[in-house]
Amino acid sequence: MAIDYMDRMAIVGVTGREEPESKERIIAVVSYSRNLAEVAFTTHNKWQNRGIGTFLFKYLIQIAREHNIAGFAADVLSENTHMLRVFQNAGHVLETRLEYGAYELKLLFEKLPPHTT
Repeated sequence: MAIDYMDRMAIVGVTGREEPESKERIIAVVSYSRNLAEVAFTTHNKWQNRGIGTFLFKYLIQIAREHNIAGFAADVLSENTHMLRVFQNAGHVLETRLEYGAYELKLLFEKLPPHTT
């Protein structure tokens, strides 16, 4: 995906250099494309379940809202409970539809989630 900072955006998480000769490594990527309003995640196995994807996702939402994107869409396998939780905890209305073992998700920025008491 070619990044243009308006219609296509990607944010990466990198490790620090452990030794002067070592290189930084990309351990997580989140991205969106306005044309599809589709968001994608990937986090290196060693770095999963540490909140990196959640942090990058919330930052990506902030950038998308600044560029007047109304929401994200994604397909997530039903057994990927960690990813489903990231979407559920994003603080926006989440529409879901389960079909053929995968959830079709729509995260809507402009609508407020229902108030719980």
